[in-house]
Amino acid sequence: MKSIEAHAFWKCFALGLGLFVSLELPAYANSVTRGLIDENLSIEAPLVRLVLKRAALMERSEPTARNRQYAARLYCVAARLGSLEAQYHLGKMILAGWGMKKNAQEAAALFSIAAGQGHEKAGEALELISARGGKPPECMENPGRSIDIDAPGPAGLHARASLNNQKW
Repeated sequence: MKSIEAHAFWKCFALGLGLFVSLELPAYANSVTRGLIDENLSIEAPLVRLVLKRAALMERSEPTARNRQYAARLYCVAARLGSLEAQYHLGKMILAGWGMKKNAQEAAALFSIAAGQGHEKAGEALELISARGGKPPECMENPGRSIDIDAPGPAGLHARASLNNQKW
């Protein structure tokens, strides 16, 4: 019972999106992610907030390639759902080459999308890099492609998300 008390457990199913996320986050997860993405979190849908917190936790946890790839995949799921914060963070990860192939044009495309919708930090990032916006990453380009995420993380964290062919 102690492990249950030590963890916050959320399950959420969004019928219209075909997206299922089951997250079990340790109590420290909120403190780890606080300040990383919380400033714009209030405008996000509850399901997207969970995906963003999970992605931020994986991005900032032990810096292994697997964790960063998983974080990038989660940010991509949230970005495809229209999250400005996910578009910005995915752009930062691509620009640094964390979890995805380093590509300044793809990062600029994501910064441009987010900045065009009012994300201030994305606008600042776009001004700082010299690259012109190209095509967004493949995970954003192909909405008909199914994305399945099922990877364990630290402390027994698990998430599963899939997007189907629906348009939103």
